[in-house]
Amino acid sequence: MNKFMGFLAGAFCGALVGSVASLLYAPMSGKELQAEARNRFENIVSETRYAAQAKQAELQAKLADLVSSSQPTKVGNSPYSHN
Repeated sequence: MNKFMGFLAGAFCGALVGSVASLLYAPMSGKELQAEARNRFENIVSETRYAAQAKQAELQAKLADLVSSSQPTKVGNSPYSHN
């Protein structure tokens, strides 16, 4: 979980620095700059959603493995079975 949060923090910081740099050095008009900033923001949101979905799928698979490996197996003549 810490690696994922580090990734998200790094992605956010990189996006923020990139956005500020593009605003300062962009040789575009206001409307072009707004469109470019909007596109970059949408790309960042899309990448973040993809990373979150991938991590969620990974964690769900790990949980399923843990749940399936922790299920008790039925033993024939166990004093704890109710047969």
